[in-house]
Amino acid sequence: MGKKAVSKYLYFMSIIFTFILMVINLIALNAGETNPIYSTTLPFLAMGLPVLIIINAILLLYWLIRFKMWVVFPLIAVACSYNFIGTMYKFGSPDKEVQGGIGIATYNVRGFNREQTGTIANDIKEYMIKKNVDVICFQEYSDNVTFTKEKVSTNYKEDYPYMATGKSDMVIFSRYPIRNSKTIDFEGTNNSAMYADIDVNGKMIRIFNVHMQTTGINRSLRQAAKMKEAGENMTETQIYGNVADNYINQFKQRAGQAITVSNEVRMTDKPVILCGDFNDIPYSYTYHMLKSKLEDGFRTCGKGFMYTYRGAKSIMRIDYIFHSPELAGVTYFSDDMSYSDHNPVIMRVLPDKKKKN
Repeated sequence: MGKKAVSKYLYFMSIIFTFILMVINLIALNAGETNPIYSTTLPFLAMGLPVLIIINAILLLYWLIRFKMWVVFPLIAVACSYNFIGTMYKFGSPDKEVQGGIGIATYNVRGFNREQTGTIANDIKEYMIKKNVDVICFQEYSDNVTFTKEKVSTNYKEDYPYMATGKSDMVIFSRYPIRNSKTIDFEGTNNSAMYADIDVNGKMIRIFNVHMQTTGINRSLRQAAKMKEAGENMTETQIYGNVADNYINQFKQRAGQAITVSNEVRMTDKPVILCGDFNDIPYSYTYHMLKSKLEDGFRTCGKGFMYTYRGAKSIMRIDYIFHSPELAGVTYFSDDMSYSDHNPVIMRVLPDKKKKN
């Protein structure tokens, strides 16, 4: 085969590669609409969306430089990915500061890092006060022998006099009266959700606090390491196979949990704020289900790039605040804090959208 023939072959294969990447990108964009129970491949495709978009953007430049008609394939992929890009990076600036409203915070505190003196718990409270947060939703609100949850609660109630507790490690602190609360159990796990009906100057708002199933990757790797130390022979293929199987099971568990929470939201006759640690990325089935009747606060009034999980190279947004369309988002941000493996997410909303306009 001569050089000319090889060149033609490579050119043809580059066209095929570009087309296939476009198709995979488009499939991945819709992966979140399919329950992982029916497909275990699509959730992994959704996880790879950022990489797929970057590759298609590179191909777009490549075909533009070559001035070839095949530029249409990556152009379609990138253009159709605009909404996904908007879940990771918010272009433009949020509205100017609006007076009033309610400050909501969600934070997976990871047991306050098992700190023994209560310093971290108090630092977080002072941070929330400084940011003018009115309602705090904690996940992994666990204690230790020295500094118990009762001591944390006593400390917080000085500034957040109203409190509702859920299952195990879930709690909501509020400056506004809590009229009602409920725990939402998830089958076969210690994870759970809860809600509290908050009376904001006579207007009732239902605030959901959610902690969905973890990915369990680190736990699986630790178990594999222990098995190796115990002398059990495990190949790399077996280890990563176990991790993948565990990850698939967590996909399915979160899907069921998302359906449970979504049904609770649908049955609510009040404006809703839904927040917590969802352990899933934008355009996952979990995100798709929970956003179906609500708005993502980051897309409403966030800005720039945002991540909430401090591991995984600090690129993952898995903690969210969603809100009913009748509530007006004002600000939405997440500061980098070293107290946990998550960052807090804080949003300010107006109970009446008309007041913002």
